[in-house]
Amino acid sequence: PAGSGAGGEFNTSVTYSVAAFLIVQSDYSYYAVSSVQPSCEGLARQWSDCGYLWHDEYDVKYGKPLGAAKQISKGVWTREFQNAIVMVDEVRSTANITVLNPPRQFLHGL
Repeated sequence: PAGSGAGGEFNTSVTYSVAAFLIVQSDYSYYAVSSVQPSCEGLARQWSDCGYLWHDEYDVKYGKPLGAAKQISKGVWTREFQNAIVMVDEVRSTANITVLNPPRQFLHGL
């Protein structure tokens, strides 16, 4: 898959936004994304799926959250799910999603 690396690691631009969503996600929350591409015209350049790509993070079965997000240091949040551990560092703009089964990692800025 696009963005895959050795050892089941993935480094994609969407990792940070998915991780941030998972940190704050609650019942009836939904994740949606659109793409800003120079080739898009008019309003499509701001809020459309022009150039939209499917990312591996969308196919992960994260499971239910095991609790609320926890702040472990200034600007660093973590949250555990049935099948993943999510970390977001809003100060450094980095994110890490560790999937437990099958084992793999999604990284952004690390």
